[in-house]
Amino acid sequence: MLEPSNIWLILISLAASTVASMISFHFVKKLFYSDERTQKSLFTIYSITMGVGILGLHYIDWILIKGGEKIHLNLVMLIPALISSSGIGYFLCKTSYSKHISYQELFGNGIWAGLLSYSAFIFANAVISPISEVSFNLSGISIALPVGICACLMGMLVLSWMKSYIGPVKQVLKLGLSFFLASIVLATHISFFSSVNLMHNQTVAFEQSSYTLLIATVISLAVICLFLLVFAVAIYQQKVISHKIKQPFLSVNRLGAFSSSESIDPLTELPNRFAFQQMLIAATKRSSRAEKNIALAFIDLDFFKPVNDNYGHHVGDKVLINVAQRLQASVRGCDSIARLGGDEFVALIEDIESNSDIVPIVQRMLQSIQNKFFIENHQIEISCSIGIAIYPRDGDIKKLTIQADEAMYKAKEAGRNQFRFYDAEIEKASDQRAELQRDLKSAIANKEFKLVFQPIINCQTQAPEGSEVLIRWQHPNKGLLSPNSFMPLAESFGLTNSINTWLIEECCQSITRAKENGIDLNLSINLAHQKTLNSFFVERTIKCLKKYNVPNNRITFELTETSAIKNEAQFTQMLAKLKLANIRVAVDNFGLHAFSLTHLQNLQVDEIKLAKLFVNDVAKSASAKKLADAVIKLAHALNFNVVAEGVEFEAQRSVLADLGCNHVQGYLYSKPVSEDKLFKLIRKLNTSYERTGRFSLSDYEAEVNVA
Repeated sequence: MLEPSNIWLILISLAASTVASMISFHFVKKLFYSDERTQKSLFTIYSITMGVGILGLHYIDWILIKGGEKIHLNLVMLIPALISSSGIGYFLCKTSYSKHISYQELFGNGIWAGLLSYSAFIFANAVISPISEVSFNLSGISIALPVGICACLMGMLVLSWMKSYIGPVKQVLKLGLSFFLASIVLATHISFFSSVNLMHNQTVAFEQSSYTLLIATVISLAVICLFLLVFAVAIYQQKVISHKIKQPFLSVNRLGAFSSSESIDPLTELPNRFAFQQMLIAATKRSSRAEKNIALAFIDLDFFKPVNDNYGHHVGDKVLINVAQRLQASVRGCDSIARLGGDEFVALIEDIESNSDIVPIVQRMLQSIQNKFFIENHQIEISCSIGIAIYPRDGDIKKLTIQADEAMYKAKEAGRNQFRFYDAEIEKASDQRAELQRDLKSAIANKEFKLVFQPIINCQTQAPEGSEVLIRWQHPNKGLLSPNSFMPLAESFGLTNSINTWLIEECCQSITRAKENGIDLNLSINLAHQKTLNSFFVERTIKCLKKYNVPNNRITFELTETSAIKNEAQFTQMLAKLKLANIRVAVDNFGLHAFSLTHLQNLQVDEIKLAKLFVNDVAKSASAKKLADAVIKLAHALNFNVVAEGVEFEAQRSVLADLGCNHVQGYLYSKPVSEDKLFKLIRKLNTSYERTGRFSLSDYEAEVNVA
């Protein structure tokens, strides 16, 4: 049916469908983020526009598949064709922009849209081919109808999912899904055409020629222009309407500053209930423009009434003032806190890139209230329960506060001093995060973490001269976990400082145990999420070294290159303290960024660890060898020691040795091993050296396993 010469028609069809799908994503998103008044006016326009677009795409595919058939115009049949195709647009829009829809309604709408798509196909064919000259293929229909229904369901699901997607590579994903939908449209039309036969003879009226391509191109451009025009008009209309709406007399800025004293709570100096409503209106408008979600957190204090009863209302008022200050300190600069009255507060959390961004903020609010209050020599302990609703997913502006309030009562019923989401799926995800947080705290308390060691080898003599320390979590249920699976969560929970403290103490104990075994052990410590290191880190480290009588130069802290660059001011100050204390510092994963050399000369470090990327091809590629040579020479010119990571083959080590690299580490010598196996390996190597006077690759245990 399709000749090779039709390749341009296929490309035109796919291109037109892809662009139409891209704009349809904006249609659905516009409906999703619009208020009820705007939705009603846009819904009909978008449904008809999508219907006309579907009809136009049908005729492009008709030229592609039946381009040589006789044309018999019957414009009267264009009316039912438009009605049917607009019906498809109606069900696509209705299903896709809905905030909540049941599976029954989804499948029902999909079936209706699928049936309408086939009827639109029949009526569209009737416009250019007499019905009397069309015969139907029942076996073809039995395939075409399910294909049409499945295609409509797929379109609904994709459009519905993308309307509030706020994850990474959004535009690339949207383009890929648009091309996917375009392919589905083309495949659906092919299946539809296979279910009918035209009984007249072919003519040369549309025989493959430049006219065929021209007509297909014109229809494609018309469809695209129609979609763009409607979208542009809708945006213009929304702007005109928003300018005509009478502005409230109260002026509110993003951070909750108001022009009227009637809008301020006199006790806490936070925005009051009326001001909060204005804040919410402004926030939802910003959300619609930016196409981002916002979260409303309803905060109710637990056990506040006994404070007033036992200590008096003047103490209760001071507690409320402190609560307001703590809540404000817990949120970001783009968020806002208001007091609704009594012991009820509310937070507006904006600029949400992902739903997981909400959880750390709410946890900070919970923790801030849980900390003890000291008022007039009284020690007061209270907590709070928080309910969270997300706009526009959980409802419009009228329902949002009610839904957040309902979620807050769920938190109360669950035992207080916690938060709950109105949306069940997000609540489930937050419960999983909360479970992980409890597990991590338990791991710190019960010492479930363990250390493994990878030897660092002198590149020239092949003698062991230290080891890098790596952390693992021996989870009671999930087994041995690598840092990538738990450290990002530990950072969001504020637990990395506790883990780093444990890590340094364990390293000091390992060095002490090594000394007892006659081994002088130097350890290179890969710190956890270094951007969270606080100002007391160096002081605590020095105190720990003194406690175990470990020389300061026995340890080296590895700082990632990206952390050093992104937090240069913080790290410059910390590096100066470490230098003064004679504690060594290495830059880990060096060479992954083009601006590395610029920052290197400004950092007070002792060594650089070449990223595995430098090592991979150093024995096979002349350019890789030259690059490694240049970096090693530069590092030596700056008096830095050089360690090459990820060395797996003797040929790599040999080249690096010729280039003057100081140390190597990698699977060529050993995988990460337990402390006992590390000590055993070093003792064996030392014994062999005493016997032969040298170290060699054969001295290393090939049977050393991953710990």
